[in-house]
Amino acid sequence: MFYYVNTVFNVLNQMSPLLIGFHSAGSIQGIGCGRGVAALARGRAGVELVDTRQPATLRSKTLLAFPALGDATAVDVLGDLVVAGFSSGNLVFIDANVGVSLPAVLVPGARAISGLCIRGSRVFAVLYRTLAVVSLTSYTVTHTLSLSHTALNLFCGVDKAIVTHSRGFDVVSFAAAVPALLGQGTTSQRFRNTIMASANVILAAAGPTLSGSRVQMYNLTDPRLVNTYE
Repeated sequence: MFYYVNTVFNVLNQMSPLLIGFHSAGSIQGIGCGRGVAALARGRAGVELVDTRQPATLRSKTLLAFPALGDATAVDVLGDLVVAGFSSGNLVFIDANVGVSLPAVLVPGARAISGLCIRGSRVFAVLYRTLAVVSLTSYTVTHTLSLSHTALNLFCGVDKAIVTHSRGFDVVSFAAAVPALLGQGTTSQRFRNTIMASANVILAAAGPTLSGSRVQMYNLTDPRLVNTYE
């Protein structure tokens, strides 16, 4: 469980980000941002939608509880669509304007969704040792990809995704209809967080221990070299 305050920063001056707004929300396990709205995965409390059109006065729009689905563990936003993952392995699709959701989709394996992202007309979600693809046209699981490690989170770029685990990360391509594993990295580094800095470069907060993390850069030009960092 993580405890955060939902904050907004002005990053026009990247060397000195300016705090311009915050929203106290208690337990937050994931956050996604769209057009004028932020979605917070708030564990047992459910999914909270926050109006971000006036950053200085962030306002909660609604808190949607889904007690039958367990804890809200991950979330992403695309336009007015919010997709939330739950500890039961279910995905929920919410209209951010009206706060109404479609019937939940259960991802095979029924484990907790540890990370997800929306890309085009597809949702990618990871749970335990599986990456699943859900169509936003049919709202069904169309493909699954087996992973060698227990997934901790999922970070998506343009046509690649990084699936982090306790000792490194896997590189997955979703350029085609069926996702493909490009490379597997097993290192002595423990990953706290990762972002896709560009199509072939990732930045990671990692280190020999979780308490000793530092910024590391990985070049994915050759996916076989995912164990190399600078």
